[in-house]
Amino acid sequence: IVNEQFRVEFANAAMEAISGYPLEVFVGALLGGFPGCLELGMASHVQGALEGVPFRLGPAEYHCRAGRRVIGQFTGIPFDEDGQRKAVVFAEDLTSLASAEEERHRLNALLLQARKMESIGTLAGGIAHDFNNILLAVIGLTDAAAERLPEGHPARPELESVIGAAERGSELVH
Repeated sequence: IVNEQFRVEFANAAMEAISGYPLEVFVGALLGGFPGCLELGMASHVQGALEGVPFRLGPAEYHCRAGRRVIGQFTGIPFDEDGQRKAVVFAEDLTSLASAEEERHRLNALLLQARKMESIGTLAGGIAHDFNNILLAVIGLTDAAAERLPEGHPARPELESVIGAAERGSELVH
């Protein structure tokens, strides 16, 4: 709870955890004196809430005590207490949600890469299978042609060389 003088009148343990400041330092202090508040320009938003205009700020990244990076969202609600204008400022720490979202994006990128690799593997497997079928046809037809030739025919060693090369190609495909 922030009063018209921008002093924090009340803060709970959650605010202590988010800001990194102990409650005894936080309560009674000027709201604008904290690094995150300055970084986000919180004073103008709180001023608006003190004048009756609720606000929502964020998600926004800022730095807390000891430079800790925080992603937070702030909501300010105006109210009157004993004739004094005040604002309740809710601070939500979304850092772990943002980290989880970043991790989700990273894992989705890895999944996409794995799917691409799987597709390439499927394509390569299909090409290898088709190429092996072609080589088997070359081996079969060349072998049939070589058997039709009499022993000692000058073309027979060349056909056997073709068969040997096709068999080596088939082994390579496997």
